[in-house]
Amino acid sequence: MQFSIIVATNRGPELLKYLFVSTHPESELIVVDSHYKEKTRDFLSRQEGYRQIVYAPPERSPFRWHRDFSQSLNTALCLAEHEYIVRADDYIEFKEDFFDVAETDVKSYPEKTLIIGQKAQEYNKEEKFIDYMSQKGIGGEFRYVNIENPAFTFSFGVAPLRLYLDINGYDERYDSGWGFEDRDFLHRALKAGYVAMLDKLLMGYGHAHKPAWETISMPHIIYEVTKTEIEGGKVWAYNPYKLKDRREQKLQEKEKWIVR
Repeated sequence: MQFSIIVATNRGPELLKYLFVSTHPESELIVVDSHYKEKTRDFLSRQEGYRQIVYAPPERSPFRWHRDFSQSLNTALCLAEHEYIVRADDYIEFKEDFFDVAETDVKSYPEKTLIIGQKAQEYNKEEKFIDYMSQKGIGGEFRYVNIENPAFTFSFGVAPLRLYLDINGYDERYDSGWGFEDRDFLHRALKAGYVAMLDKLLMGYGHAHKPAWETISMPHIIYEVTKTEIEGGKVWAYNPYKLKDRREQKLQEKEKWIVR
């Protein structure tokens, strides 16, 4: 099975190197960097472990947002070739069996399922690849836990590309500050009829990184305003384009962003 692994970043090789600890030779890695640099391009061009590596800047919104996270994820989705998407934060190290578990999950569950993985955090002095969620009483001893609360934040997961196209990707208004883009995304996916499932064996490790500090509360305000609309069934992201249409354009120019 082939995956498109998409990563949005504004950091460099010091964190991206963890994406190459456990890799998947049949899949492509797509890194979209809002601080696109030749140093990072050179680093990625020398890495192994994926069928191809794509490194590109984000397709920026006409609005001058505070950051480019959702815009970067949407650009990565436009460059993705494969039917299933692995979305991961840029500081994640996959467990060695991550892609085997992911393949089993997508073959075992219906197409309209988002599989969320379990992360241990270096910041919390947690060890790698320990089932802390069971220890904390989340889902008891069950491997799979149905997620119905959109406030359940996650750093990586596996979902069909169709999910992203059905809801028009990530809402870029959340780039006006920090946070709430995952909550908005998960809420819209659930209302669109998708199921979110935590698999405790789909594991990754969150390496220490410089966190982003929120300077404005605009994303919280946006979510508070729009969650009523989402509950009413309005699941389409408020972006100034259709993700499906932009994909047609970006895939035509993809070759120039392939670095290995």
